[in-house]
Amino acid sequence: MPPTPDEQALIERFSTTYQRLTSSETMLDIERAVCGCDYGCTSWTRRDEADLAAGLLNLSPGVDLLDIGSGSGWPGLYLAKESGCNVTLTDLPLEGLEVAKRRAEEDAMVDRCVITQA
Repeated sequence: MPPTPDEQALIERFSTTYQRLTSSETMLDIERAVCGCDYGCTSWTRRDEADLAAGLLNLSPGVDLLDIGSGSGWPGLYLAKESGCNVTLTDLPLEGLEVAKRRAEEDAMVDRCVITQA
């Protein structure tokens, strides 16, 4: 089923946002200062909150994590990198997933990461 006009407008807005966030060193600096990460994200989950979630979820090697609405990969990729778990990232805006794919490659996470647009 194709997205409704409202859904399509939201997807396009997020797509533009991912392009802006990841191409602006100023925005990445703000993200580092506020969240403790630099994934070019639209989520303002702080690093300490992500670390708490990892503990609550008992993430470890062999565990599968599904990140729905993953955007550019924060915090799913971070949680997988830190805990050793596998992660599946899924979202609608392709631009965010492309950012996540590049980050997974940079962080040598490709073997434990599945990225799908859904």
